[in-house]
Amino acid sequence: MRATGSCKPFEKEYFRRDGSRAPILIAGALFEWKRDEGVAFVIDMTDRKRAEEKLRASEQRLLDAQMQLAHITRVTTLGELTASIAHEVNQPLAAVVNAAAACLRWLDRGTPTWTKRAALWIGSSRKAIGRVR
Repeated sequence: MRATGSCKPFEKEYFRRDGSRAPILIAGALFEWKRDEGVAFVIDMTDRKRAEEKLRASEQRLLDAQMQLAHITRVTTLGELTASIAHEVNQPLAAVVNAAAACLRWLDRGTPTWTKRAALWIGSSRKAIGRVR
């Protein structure tokens, strides 16, 4: 301090009588007009450190809430997409089932001999479509 006339502020941790730690900010400077006199300060930074910790914890909770909201948004979007795909797949399957039912009714009228084979084919198609649903 004698060489430069000042001491840059620095933090140091001291122990209190109760054993807890106390962060302290220390700095000092000599007067230009009288080098054997000066001013120094020692500031207890405990409250500031506590406030910084609370701010960090609050920011972390905000980040966690934002991440949770983003996850919920993705899950909701996925559910909507699933419902849309199910609808798009279900529509043609319903049309196929209706057409197969119409074919079975048409075949029940007792027309050509291939009706039994066609009825089996349509029946197995209906079962397959039922499994896809």
